[in-house]
Amino acid sequence: MSGSRSGPTPAAADVDVEGPLLSDGYLEDRAYQRQLAATACTADTLVCLPTGLGKTAVSLLVTAARLHESDHGKALLLAPTKPLTRQHATFYREALEIRTTRCVCSPVTPHRPTGPRCGRVRAS
Repeated sequence: MSGSRSGPTPAAADVDVEGPLLSDGYLEDRAYQRQLAATACTADTLVCLPTGLGKTAVSLLVTAARLHESDHGKALLLAPTKPLTRQHATFYREALEIRTTRCVCSPVTPHRPTGPRCGRVRAS
């Protein structure tokens, strides 16, 4: 992280996050991310953090916990742009010890014509 960032900077992590379905050594342990994930696992939660502080990591922790609770659980992650969707898909594939299926990058944009196959986010 850059020292020029404004706002609070979390302390450097010396331990990796461990948990069901998480790849060993992939995530650094940050207490604020674990706390946000724990809250999100028990209540509706909107996570607002500056860029680079781990919103995707928090969503990964919640996804891993929820999928661990269910034998046949599924998760759907939506993002507003194709590059961000691809970034999230790569992160999830590397950080979770589960088989991921498909990443569909089809964001809704105002200039696209609408129809049965346009302007919708599809996933399976």
